[in-house]
Amino acid sequence: MNPSDKVNVAPVSDGPYWHITFIDILLLIVIFMTLISASYRREAIKGMALPADINREMLKKLGKMIPIDGLYSKLLTIFSEDIRNGSVNVQMIGNEIKITFPAGGLFTTGSAEIVEEGRNNVLKICRELAAVNEKLTSIDVEGHTDPYPIATVQFPSNWELSAARAANVVRMLANNGVDETRLHVSAYADTHPRLPVVDSLGFPLIENYPHNRRIEIRIYFSGVL
Repeated sequence: MNPSDKVNVAPVSDGPYWHITFIDILLLIVIFMTLISASYRREAIKGMALPADINREMLKKLGKMIPIDGLYSKLLTIFSEDIRNGSVNVQMIGNEIKITFPAGGLFTTGSAEIVEEGRNNVLKICRELAAVNEKLTSIDVEGHTDPYPIATVQFPSNWELSAARAANVVRMLANNGVDETRLHVSAYADTHPRLPVVDSLGFPLIENYPHNRRIEIRIYFSGVL
Protein backbone atom coordinates (compact mmCIF):
# COMPACT_ATOMS: atom_id res chain seq x y z
CA MET A 1 0.00 0.00 0.00
CA ASN A 2 1.39 3.37 -1.01
CA PRO A 3 1.64 6.06 1.59
CA SER A 4 -0.52 8.22 -0.66
CA ASP A 5 -3.36 5.67 -0.39
CA LYS A 6 -3.68 6.01 3.36
CA VAL A 7 -6.92 7.52 4.68
CA ASN A 8 -6.54 10.09 7.36
CA VAL A 9 -9.18 9.51 10.05
CA ALA A 10 -9.66 12.38 12.44
CA PRO A 11 -9.49 11.29 16.04
CA VAL A 12 -12.77 11.28 17.91
CA SER A 13 -13.01 14.24 20.19
CA ASP A 14 -12.92 13.58 23.86
CA GLY A 15 -15.38 16.45 24.40
CA PRO A 16 -18.12 16.21 27.10
CA TYR A 17 -21.35 14.19 26.52
CA TRP A 18 -23.08 15.42 29.68
CA HIS A 19 -25.27 17.85 27.68
CA ILE A 20 -27.24 14.91 26.16
CA THR A 21 -28.18 13.58 29.59
CA PHE A 22 -29.08 17.06 30.80
CA ILE A 23 -31.51 17.57 27.88
CA ASP A 24 -33.14 14.21 28.62
CA ILE A 25 -33.62 15.20 32.24
CA LEU A 26 -35.18 18.52 31.20
CA LEU A 27 -37.61 16.72 28.90
CA LEU A 28 -38.61 14.34 31.70
CA ILE A 29 -39.21 17.26 34.06
CA VAL A 30 -41.38 19.05 31.47
CA ILE A 31 -43.43 15.88 30.86
CA PHE A 32 -43.83 15.30 34.61
CA MET A 33 -45.01 18.87 35.24
CA THR A 34 -47.45 18.65 32.32
CA LEU A 35 -49.01 15.49 33.77
CA ILE A 36 -49.35 17.08 37.21
CA SER A 37 -50.93 20.19 35.69
CA ALA A 38 -53.42 18.07 33.71
CA SER A 39 -54.34 16.17 36.86
CA TYR A 40 -55.05 19.39 38.78
CA ARG A 41 -57.17 20.68 35.89
CA ARG A 42 -59.28 17.49 35.91
CA GLU A 43 -59.86 17.78 39.66
CA ALA A 44 -60.79 21.44 39.31
CA ILE A 45 -63.25 20.66 36.53
CA LYS A 46 -64.88 17.91 38.61
CA GLY A 47 -65.48 20.43 41.37
CA MET A 48 -67.06 23.01 39.09
CA ALA A 49 -70.59 24.00 40.11
CA LEU A 50 -72.80 24.57 37.09
CA PRO A 51 -75.23 27.49 37.45
CA ALA A 52 -78.87 26.60 36.93
CA ASP A 53 -79.21 28.89 33.90
CA ILE A 54 -76.16 27.59 32.04
CA ASN A 55 -76.88 27.66 28.31
CA ARG A 56 -77.04 24.66 26.03
CA GLU A 57 -74.04 25.61 23.92
CA MET A 58 -71.82 25.75 26.98
CA LEU A 59 -73.11 22.35 28.07
CA LYS A 60 -72.15 20.94 24.68
CA LYS A 61 -68.65 22.36 24.99
CA LEU A 62 -68.22 21.05 28.52
CA GLY A 63 -69.82 17.70 27.81
CA LYS A 64 -66.52 15.99 26.99
CA MET A 65 -64.66 17.67 29.83
CA ILE A 66 -66.78 17.02 32.89
CA PRO A 67 -68.93 14.06 34.00
CA ILE A 68 -72.15 16.07 33.67
CA ASP A 69 -75.32 14.05 33.70
CA GLY A 70 -77.18 14.03 30.40
CA LEU A 71 -80.60 14.07 32.05
CA TYR A 72 -79.61 17.06 34.16
CA SER A 73 -78.51 19.07 31.13
CA LYS A 74 -81.77 18.26 29.33
CA LEU A 75 -83.84 19.36 32.31
CA LEU A 76 -81.90 22.62 32.52
CA THR A 77 -82.70 23.25 28.86
CA ILE A 78 -86.36 22.24 29.10
CA PHE A 79 -87.03 24.41 32.15
CA SER A 80 -84.57 27.22 31.33
CA GLU A 81 -87.24 29.93 31.26
CA ASP A 82 -89.00 28.59 34.37
CA ILE A 83 -85.67 28.46 36.22
CA ARG A 84 -84.98 32.08 35.30
CA ASN A 85 -88.34 33.28 36.61
CA GLY A 86 -88.11 31.11 39.74
CA SER A 87 -91.10 28.85 39.05
CA VAL A 88 -88.94 25.70 38.86
CA ASN A 89 -85.67 24.77 40.54
CA VAL A 90 -83.38 22.01 39.20
CA GLN A 91 -80.33 20.86 41.15
CA MET A 92 -77.84 18.03 40.84
CA ILE A 93 -76.09 16.88 44.02
CA GLY A 94 -73.92 13.78 43.68
CA ASN A 95 -76.06 11.04 42.17
CA GLU A 96 -79.32 12.90 42.80
CA ILE A 97 -81.29 15.32 40.65
CA LYS A 98 -83.88 17.35 42.54
CA ILE A 99 -86.70 19.19 40.77
CA THR A 100 -88.73 21.55 42.93
CA PHE A 101 -92.15 22.87 41.89
CA PRO A 102 -93.94 25.46 44.02
CA ALA A 103 -97.34 23.99 44.86
CA GLY A 104 -98.99 27.05 43.34
CA GLY A 105 -97.72 26.00 39.92
CA LEU A 106 -99.23 22.51 40.20
CA PHE A 107 -102.35 22.86 42.36
CA THR A 108 -104.99 25.33 43.42
CA THR A 109 -105.30 26.18 47.12
CA GLY A 110 -106.48 23.23 49.23
CA SER A 111 -106.61 20.89 46.21
CA ALA A 112 -104.56 17.90 45.07
CA GLU A 113 -105.79 18.04 41.47
CA ILE A 114 -102.96 18.97 39.10
CA VAL A 115 -103.78 22.04 37.00
CA GLU A 116 -103.19 22.10 33.24
CA GLU A 117 -99.95 24.08 33.37
CA GLY A 118 -98.64 21.76 36.05
CA ARG A 119 -99.57 18.71 33.99
CA ASN A 120 -97.61 20.07 31.04
CA ASN A 121 -94.52 20.49 33.22
CA VAL A 122 -94.82 17.02 34.71
CA LEU A 123 -95.23 15.55 31.21
CA LYS A 124 -91.91 17.12 30.21
CA ILE A 125 -90.26 15.20 33.03
CA CYS A 126 -92.10 11.99 32.13
CA ARG A 127 -90.63 11.94 28.63
CA GLU A 128 -87.08 12.34 29.88
CA LEU A 129 -87.39 9.81 32.72
CA ALA A 130 -89.08 7.20 30.53
CA ALA A 131 -86.11 7.36 28.14
CA VAL A 132 -83.64 6.34 30.88
CA ASN A 133 -85.75 3.99 33.02
CA GLU A 134 -83.08 1.31 33.19
CA LYS A 135 -80.51 3.68 34.71
CA LEU A 136 -82.76 5.11 37.42
CA THR A 137 -82.38 3.74 40.94
CA SER A 138 -85.47 5.39 42.43
CA ILE A 139 -87.71 8.44 42.12
CA ASP A 140 -89.11 9.89 45.33
CA VAL A 141 -91.93 12.42 45.02
CA GLU A 142 -92.30 14.51 48.17
CA GLY A 143 -95.32 16.58 49.17
CA HIS A 144 -94.80 19.65 51.39
CA THR A 145 -97.28 22.20 52.77
CA ASP A 146 -97.14 25.39 54.81
CA PRO A 147 -98.23 25.51 58.49
CA TYR A 148 -101.74 26.74 57.74
CA PRO A 149 -104.00 23.96 59.03
CA ILE A 150 -106.51 22.34 56.69
CA ALA A 151 -109.52 20.38 57.89
CA THR A 152 -111.87 19.20 55.16
CA VAL A 153 -113.69 15.95 54.56
CA GLN A 154 -111.17 15.03 51.89
CA PHE A 155 -108.09 16.30 53.74
CA PRO A 156 -108.44 16.20 57.55
CA SER A 157 -104.91 17.63 57.89
CA ASN A 158 -101.88 18.76 55.92
CA TRP A 159 -100.56 15.20 56.05
CA GLU A 160 -103.35 13.94 53.82
CA LEU A 161 -103.04 16.95 51.50
CA SER A 162 -99.28 16.55 51.02
CA ALA A 163 -99.68 12.79 50.51
CA ALA A 164 -102.45 13.19 47.93
CA ARG A 165 -100.52 15.78 45.96
CA ALA A 166 -97.39 13.64 45.82
CA ALA A 167 -99.45 10.56 44.93
CA ASN A 168 -101.11 12.35 42.00
CA VAL A 169 -97.73 13.35 40.60
CA VAL A 170 -96.50 9.75 40.98
CA ARG A 171 -99.61 8.45 39.26
CA MET A 172 -99.01 10.79 36.35
CA LEU A 173 -95.39 9.66 36.05
CA ALA A 174 -96.42 5.99 36.11
CA ASN A 175 -99.14 6.56 33.51
CA ASN A 176 -96.67 8.17 31.12
CA GLY A 177 -93.89 5.64 30.76
CA VAL A 178 -91.90 5.95 34.00
CA ASP A 179 -91.14 2.58 35.61
CA GLU A 180 -93.56 2.41 38.55
CA THR A 181 -91.34 0.00 40.48
CA ARG A 182 -88.92 2.90 41.00
CA LEU A 183 -91.54 5.38 42.22
CA HIS A 184 -92.12 6.33 45.85
CA VAL A 185 -94.44 8.76 47.64
CA SER A 186 -93.37 10.77 50.69
CA ALA A 187 -95.61 13.14 52.65
CA TYR A 188 -94.05 15.69 54.99
CA ALA A 189 -96.91 18.18 55.58
CA ASP A 190 -95.18 21.29 57.04
CA THR A 191 -92.37 19.47 58.88
CA HIS A 192 -89.60 20.15 56.31
CA PRO A 193 -89.82 23.87 55.41
CA ARG A 194 -87.35 25.31 52.93
CA LEU A 195 -87.44 28.68 54.66
CA PRO A 196 -88.15 29.56 58.33
CA VAL A 197 -91.83 29.91 59.19
CA VAL A 198 -91.28 32.11 62.28
CA ASP A 199 -88.78 34.80 63.19
CA SER A 200 -86.56 34.94 66.28
CA LEU A 201 -89.49 36.27 68.35
CA GLY A 202 -91.87 33.55 67.22
CA PHE A 203 -93.88 35.71 64.83
CA PRO A 204 -94.94 33.96 61.60
CA LEU A 205 -93.03 34.75 58.43
CA ILE A 206 -95.99 34.67 56.06
CA GLU A 207 -93.85 35.70 53.10
CA ASN A 208 -91.97 32.40 53.34
CA TYR A 209 -95.04 30.19 53.22
CA PRO A 210 -95.32 29.99 49.39
CA HIS A 211 -91.72 28.73 49.22
CA ASN A 212 -92.55 25.90 51.61
CA ARG A 213 -95.64 24.72 49.70
CA ARG A 214 -94.01 22.55 47.08
CA ILE A 215 -93.51 19.24 45.33
CA GLU A 216 -89.98 17.86 45.16
CA ILE A 217 -89.11 15.12 42.67
CA ARG A 218 -85.85 13.49 43.76
CA ILE A 219 -84.29 11.33 41.07
CA TYR A 220 -81.52 8.90 42.01
CA PHE A 221 -79.46 7.16 39.33
CA SER A 222 -76.33 5.11 38.86
CA GLY A 223 -73.71 5.88 36.23
CA VAL A 224 -73.85 8.60 33.58
CA LEU A 225 -77.17 9.10 31.81
